[in-house]
Amino acid sequence: MKFICLTINNKEVIFESPNFVTIDIDKQAPADSMTVTFECNERVDEIKEIKAYIEDDLIFNGIIDEQQFIIMNSGIFLKLYIRSKAGLLLDNEALPQIYNFATLNTIFERHIKPYGFIGIEGNKDTMIEKLSVTKGMSEWDVLNNFCAVVLGITPRVTVDGYIDLTDPELDDILYINEKNSKICNYLAKEKIKRCDQISQSYVRVHKGGAYDGLVSNEEAISKGIVRKRYVNIVDNNKMTMQYVENQVEKSNKDSYELNLTLNGYIKVRLGTRVEIDNKVLGNVKNLIVDKIRYTLNPESDFTELTLRRM
Repeated sequence: MKFICLTINNKEVIFESPNFVTIDIDKQAPADSMTVTFECNERVDEIKEIKAYIEDDLIFNGIIDEQQFIIMNSGIFLKLYIRSKAGLLLDNEALPQIYNFATLNTIFERHIKPYGFIGIEGNKDTMIEKLSVTKGMSEWDVLNNFCAVVLGITPRVTVDGYIDLTDPELDDILYINEKNSKICNYLAKEKIKRCDQISQSYVRVHKGGAYDGLVSNEEAISKGIVRKRYVNIVDNNKMTMQYVENQVEKSNKDSYELNLTLNGYIKVRLGTRVEIDNKVLGNVKNLIVDKIRYTLNPESDFTELTLRRM
């Protein structure tokens, strides 16, 4: 691996052969994170940005959150805690305002581009009738709210400075089997989490009424799971019966998890579809990548994928 660091004096510092590296990418976290440790001969100037490469492939581009200089009997070490450039959008508060008939391009120009982002990948011709930017919202919140309402997706930041609005489920399927020689060797851990499934949700749909609405989860009930919930959608404008149904379905998806550990660095996007053909597990389809962790240490390097149901 090769790391190109930029100091606060705009001087480039290059490191190779790190001692330890971890990269975490999670659907629940807008910003990817990386922790890296180097052995060095002298004190290093304060670093503000870093790019990580495997051969000529840029795999991480981020800002430094914390820099540690560690002096030990065994050597001198530099440890960096880093987030992807999405951290810039999370760290900066947006100017409170109200948009009427705002386009995605307007949101990008006012809230995203000033932080050095280049453009948008995916559907750009979209508009929202009204969008309120309230005190305390981050620049990321503005973009994320727009995309959630208009497109129904969560944006991601790419390593080359774009906002990615494309659907990863349209990517080529990642096949993991004996025919794929690059990733035929792996460790697998299957988790069936019965404790996450909801069997019934009783819903209060009328003011002053009883909880007489019902959303049943036939999958959970057929497995003998008893975990009921009571949901009041009357006093919450954001809740509907569709919301309750989605929560029940989400509990089914969250109840199954497959963790794979594969040798080396595996380049894959969150949300990519995965199919596994295994002698023990059988042919497992309809899985997507939910989390990615890449680890490098003095003994080995490997990629851990957390897969969930689509």
